[in-house]
Amino acid sequence: MNLEELEESFRRLIRALPDIVLNQTEVAANDIMALVDQRLVETGTNASGTSFEDYTPNYKARKVKLGRYTGKVDFQLTGQMLASTATGLKNITTKSATSSGAVAVVVIGPRDEETRRKVEGNDKHRPGFLNPSKDEVKRIENIRTKRIEELIREEYFA
Repeated sequence: MNLEELEESFRRLIRALPDIVLNQTEVAANDIMALVDQRLVETGTNASGTSFEDYTPNYKARKVKLGRYTGKVDFQLTGQMLASTATGLKNITTKSATSSGAVAVVVIGPRDEETRRKVEGNDKHRPGFLNPSKDEVKRIENIRTKRIEELIREEYFA
């Protein structure tokens, strides 16, 4: 690669960088939701590692009767709530992003009305239950950074 080609690669990268970062942030949001789902189902713990307070006696009895009680709060009576929870970027699109300071906020929330009611009910009794832990965020940030670096190397400087 000669100097002119290098300069052109940098120009293309500068133009593409906001889209690259936003796209990889969306991928990372889905990755973090998967980690949160896994933690909730497998360990029944919140973002700080504390076990959730057990279900109400009536709900626990319902889960026991259905053979779905695992000895912990796992948010898995039918699996619908976690399956219908999505991630996304709040109030930003690639068209509104600029390379001079756009901030992407990742949100985790329900896709439909039934899920919204379930999420709100669980959040009322277990505030922040969908929040990722600091370790989960750090792990995904590291993966996101590596993906971006690899993409830049392959697409712009190979």
